[in-house]
Amino acid sequence: MMSIRYMQHSRLLFFFFFVIIILLIPRQSIQAAAITVNSLADASVSGNGQCTLREAITNANNNADSSGGDCGAGSGTDTITFSLNGTITLASTLPSVPEWMKQLRSPV
Repeated sequence: MMSIRYMQHSRLLFFFFFVIIILLIPRQSIQAAAITVNSLADASVSGNGQCTLREAITNANNNADSSGGDCGAGSGTDTITFSLNGTITLASTLPSVPEWMKQLRSPV
């Protein structure tokens, strides 16, 4: 029959090995991108220097730059902000926005 002291030492030893293993597992750091919309246009014209809401959402969804440098590339849980005030008139439905990304911020 195992003694209580032996069981306590076994649990403690298991806990330390578990902690060491967790600390040795490499962690990949994913940093979120801040994507700034600077155009009230709806069209996605790649490489024109104007970041539209449509381009910002597409970049955030793809975790890449698909706008020809107009918007920042998405990376992780992104934040889309607006550097202007006004109304964006949509010609068609925007790309889908995942639930985790539904935090759009305006300067006002």
